[in-house]
Amino acid sequence: MSSAVDLFLSAASEDALAARELADALAGAGFTCAGDARDGSSREELAALETARGLVLVLSAAANATPDIVRELERAAARGIPIIPYAIQDVSPSPSIAYFTATIPPIPAWSADRQPTLRILVEAARRALKESVATRERPALSATRYSKARYGDGRALQTGVAILLVISAGLNAYALYRDAGFLWALMRAQQGAPSVTAQDHLGWTALVSSWAVWTVIVSTILVFRRARLNLLSSFGSVRLTAREIVWRPIAPFANGVWMPRMARDLRASSSADASSDGENWPLARGWGVTFSCAYLLVGIRDFMLNTMPQYSASILGVNAALDLSLVVSTPLTYTVLSQVLDAVRARHRSRLSPQASTVSAADARDPAAAETSSTGPDVLVLHAAGDETIAASLGGGLSQYQCRCWTLSDSSTASSLAAADFAGFAAVLVVVSRTSHASEAMTALVRSALDGSAPVIPFVVDPPPMGSPLGHYIRSLHWIDGAAGPAALRSDRVRTVLSSSRVDAGVAGVTTTPLAGGVFSPLHVSDASAVRYRSAKRLRAIARALAIVQAAAAAFLGLLPIGVILDPDAVSIDAPIVLSAYLAVASLPAWFAFLIWIRTTHNNARALRLPGLESRAWLSSQVGVPVMSLVLGGRAIGRLWTAVRGSEERKRGWKNEVARYQVAWTAAGFIWTTGAMASAVLGAQGAMVMAMIVSEVQCLATITRGLLRARIIKDAGSRLDDRARREWQIAE
Repeated sequence: MSSAVDLFLSAASEDALAARELADALAGAGFTCAGDARDGSSREELAALETARGLVLVLSAAANATPDIVRELERAAARGIPIIPYAIQDVSPSPSIAYFTATIPPIPAWSADRQPTLRILVEAARRALKESVATRERPALSATRYSKARYGDGRALQTGVAILLVISAGLNAYALYRDAGFLWALMRAQQGAPSVTAQDHLGWTALVSSWAVWTVIVSTILVFRRARLNLLSSFGSVRLTAREIVWRPIAPFANGVWMPRMARDLRASSSADASSDGENWPLARGWGVTFSCAYLLVGIRDFMLNTMPQYSASILGVNAALDLSLVVSTPLTYTVLSQVLDAVRARHRSRLSPQASTVSAADARDPAAAETSSTGPDVLVLHAAGDETIAASLGGGLSQYQCRCWTLSDSSTASSLAAADFAGFAAVLVVVSRTSHASEAMTALVRSALDGSAPVIPFVVDPPPMGSPLGHYIRSLHWIDGAAGPAALRSDRVRTVLSSSRVDAGVAGVTTTPLAGGVFSPLHVSDASAVRYRSAKRLRAIARALAIVQAAAAAFLGLLPIGVILDPDAVSIDAPIVLSAYLAVASLPAWFAFLIWIRTTHNNARALRLPGLESRAWLSSQVGVPVMSLVLGGRAIGRLWTAVRGSEERKRGWKNEVARYQVAWTAAGFIWTTGAMASAVLGAQGAMVMAMIVSEVQCLATITRGLLRARIIKDAGSRLDDRARREWQIAE
């Protein structure tokens, strides 16, 4: 049932007669209906629920005890369609149903004569559909010239874009070299340098920034257009339109937000299993932030050139920062665009690859199959891409039950699996994490597993949010709290399911033991006690000691500006630059040790299967690269700290210690950088007292950075060690 319907009837199987009566009455009034009473939701009925404009709930005692009713109500509420309760029995809705219908009075229809209530229902449905807001989802694209788009690999386009970006990066690097050299000469007041204005010095290099910006814009338009056409050639529908791909990158400042969003949409559309959460693609967000900073710096430089051209040092400092941001933005642009094209290619290859054949009864006679059919139940572990380590640890936790653990050998087969394919398993264990919340493939697998005879056990690492397709099914099942790790598998429910003997479903042509050569493959099992966790207490102590030394050295250097303020004529104009260099050298050991500690902590967090982690390379880049550290360093460290702290603190605003940490880290970095530039300019102009005051602020910012490093090193390290000992039984 692919066409849209007006009303979806949600009723228990015991209320089949009442549901048919409602369907006939609504059909006679001109409404199209779907979703008759059933024991389990079929694919056609769920497709009808996705297109229905309203939902009619047949409320009864049987409906209160039917889990499918709650799932359908949750999906209807997530889509924002109206819900009309029609009570055929004088019962109160269950708490789960009342959560969605508490503000909607039901139509009482438990009397013998239902004709008046049916007329009330028809009027209520007509009024609800008239007042309902149109669905927010985009309609499928109509047949246009793009529906006949041909697939193009885009290798030549990718090479051309790479050449353009390399030229742009080279020009910006040369402009940065010239600006830095002239700025250094201007600060040292060398002879002849002050006579040249910033505008005369910039000359043609002022156009380099415009060239770089337009190179990024044009490259984005070309690559996104090719990616969209390739998706249309394979699937016939893409969220983005051709006009959006053209005008959104051209819109000034707004393109810093829209381009990463379009990249995430195309990447999500290209995902074979839709398990990659586009909103959690940090590279695209970093690309947008860098591009927005470049736009802002262009505006500041042009404003200063037109209003205060006499401040040559400040103008050249802004232009140098602009060149640096464009140099950083260029490789980010190529990486993002390449990942989008690679995702489209992977999706195209998965569509053309042959589907894995299902397991037949004849395959059971295979010797390899007989080797795997030892004693013990078979358990299927379903997980999204990126949750392999969690699934492997669960396999180790199930070893206490002498289970044979399986997983899908190819995620592209998910959409073709049916309930009969799960008949050979004693249980289906579903890993529910952030990467699986919006996964269509995981939703399809869980739906098929629920239709089968094997019990479905969700292992919830991160509870699904409201409106999550996977949560539509998971919320009505009994969860296992995944925060405790594999130790949670020792529950009585898991023990009962795996120890009891199951009656075979008796499906013809399906073996009761899955085979490694078919759709399913053995799960790589890891033992929690053998996990690669390093306490690294010595490294933590060294990094924390160096952070404290950094704060102490900055406090000592903070005495020098006070002496200069008392006798400003006794020092040269290079004093602010020298002090900034001393502060940088004093911070270098703490910075280097902090980077090593960050990498070790991230590895430990991954070993403990903590959710919400970024990639290690991206985390190190955000913290270690100077320009990126100012903008993204605090957020990256805060995200790691939040993952380590878990659900212990969910406060908002300034009550959240992690939020305060991020703001303080970013503010200290900005103050230090701007203070270094301002003190150098003031010193070159002879305002030594003001320069030293600004340098004193630099020292305070350095002290703040050192104390923040020491704080997070102590807290995060101790929390990880406690969690490893408590939940994963890892000895120090």
